[in-house]
Amino acid sequence: SLVLIAPRKNPFGLKRTSSLQEISRAPFVFYPRSSTLVPYVENRFLEAGLSLKVNLILNNYDSVKKYVAMGLGVSILDDYALTENDRQRLDIFPLDRYFKARWYGLILRKRKYLSPAAKAFLRTILPEGEFV
Repeated sequence: SLVLIAPRKNPFGLKRTSSLQEISRAPFVFYPRSSTLVPYVENRFLEAGLSLKVNLILNNYDSVKKYVAMGLGVSILDDYALTENDRQRLDIFPLDRYFKARWYGLILRKRKYLSPAAKAFLRTILPEGEFV
């Protein structure tokens, strides 16, 4: 699920119950347009007649989290990208009420060779699966 991250005791006045309008007023640290997350988030704000004030564009989660922690803005990212350290140094607000859960799929072709690395990856994300 998507979460809003802000610096601890964020100076942007955001709280757990912030509306999309309140979120859109804060400066954003975001990702390049080539990211799959950007159009998804921007479209949701556009549906509400809002736009984001993107002040800084970075190309990875770690950089975004670092600059948000420094107080340069807020960001929206996937919950799985947060570490325990991030949870201690950032304010994190769930956005489930604004963004539907996203699903990922996996397509495998029958009787096709899988490398040992691919099998190891599949076992990591689907431990109960059988990959011959």
